[in-house]
Amino acid sequence: MKRYILFCIVFLAIVSSSKAQWTKILTGFVEERTSIGVFPDGALIVAGNTVLSYSEDGGSTWEFVSLDMFYDVRNLSVVGDSSVYMITSGNMLWKTSDRFATMNYYSIGFPGVIALYAIDFPTLDTGYIAGGEKTVFKSVDGGITWDTILHEATGGVFYDIHFFDNNHGITSDSEGSFRITYDGGESWVNVMSPFTNPINDIEFITDSIGYASTSSGEICKTSDQGENWVSILSGSGSTKAVCFANEQEGFITNDFGFYYYTIDSGHTWSYDFSGVEFGEEVLDIQFAEGYYYASCTNGDIFKIDDLYIPVTIFSQKQNDFHLFPNPATDFVHVQFAENTSGQLINIYDSFGHLVINQQALPNNVISVDNLPSGLYVCELTDYNGQTSAITTFTISR
Repeated sequence: MKRYILFCIVFLAIVSSSKAQWTKILTGFVEERTSIGVFPDGALIVAGNTVLSYSEDGGSTWEFVSLDMFYDVRNLSVVGDSSVYMITSGNMLWKTSDRFATMNYYSIGFPGVIALYAIDFPTLDTGYIAGGEKTVFKSVDGGITWDTILHEATGGVFYDIHFFDNNHGITSDSEGSFRITYDGGESWVNVMSPFTNPINDIEFITDSIGYASTSSGEICKTSDQGENWVSILSGSGSTKAVCFANEQEGFITNDFGFYYYTIDSGHTWSYDFSGVEFGEEVLDIQFAEGYYYASCTNGDIFKIDDLYIPVTIFSQKQNDFHLFPNPATDFVHVQFAENTSGQLINIYDSFGHLVINQQALPNNVISVDNLPSGLYVCELTDYNGQTSAITTFTISR
């Protein structure tokens, strides 16, 4: 039997069987599409360097709004039915309360000194911005004026920020940790994570459950509003965006245009070996009205509907199949129960090439010192080629 069983975890095979595929819905104008916002009715707003793209029909038709300035929009926050707040690389805030019929802009603290990276308005009047020098700004008048409520001046960066309400929020930094406030930013609690690399993106699916991704491709999860985090994926390459449609289904994307997908709350992940032709790095991904939307550095925008992934892929008993260390350097230990039906170990690289094939014995030690750094899939099969367990690991040197 061909190795098609393995490729069930590959989106190329899944896409072929389900007819689902990424579709380009807007060709870029060279400039980056840095951030996607979704209105309650499903309308999309995508920020670029100097132009906003707006669609009310899922990307079939677009309207374009010029910002009439030369600063890049780095991040945006949609609030309510009509309001959008956007921050730029020139430390400016753009605001519209009527879906771009009119727009205003304001200067934000330390102009031209502290870079702004993320913005979140939990309500129309109260908003927060995270930026360089581990700084957080706050506005209580709809963005007209701003106060500095946190400024550690350590040289680090807050890359993302999320508020559950006007007072309770969390921000992530360039050193792999979080800060939480319960009083609107008057005081902050430092929360450690399993990471040491910069945390690029935070997304909360419910008031309690959230996910975060790092510059090294790792993913961690919280179930208590960010007070505690556990690692759920050791990645390869920088992860720019994480997006979940609900508590079970979600995407993450990396620098190379590949993506991972989960349907079981991040316990297991499928990896796309096919190299979806985004063409450029994906900077943001959002979900709306049954579709995921991805924006790229070259300005292209893609969409895909919910994918069908065979549940059997995710029904493997992970406790019966362990691989460590992960990440690996020169070797990996493969452990499984003696009564496991697997008789062969197959290891595939990120392009789907079989790089190791050998007999499976309990407590196998496999040399990987001749393999380059990257993501790999380890498959346990019987002699008939039937897969009994699958797991992923990375080699990092």
